[in-house]
Amino acid sequence: LLKNASISYQIDAFSSGEDLLDKLETGVCYDIALLDIQMGEISGVDVGSILRRKFKNTKTQLIYISAYEARAKEVFYFNAIRFLS
Repeated sequence: LLKNASISYQIDAFSSGEDLLDKLETGVCYDIALLDIQMGEISGVDVGSILRRKFKNTKTQLIYISAYEARAKEVFYFNAIRFLS
């Protein structure tokens, strides 16, 4: 859709929460982050918490995609906009 609308975009994929946090340490700020609850040693919930608290980032829209529906309520403490199971 973005390409058809001639909107420039960049997508970065990370295999772990640790890799994403390393990238954020460089000063990168994403518009949207699609996170899973389970992302290696650092969970997606932890990434959301670190993003909001340590980096003071309120701009990035957090969307969680996970089969762990029991943890869905947790992600909204970090102002996630959606939880998709």
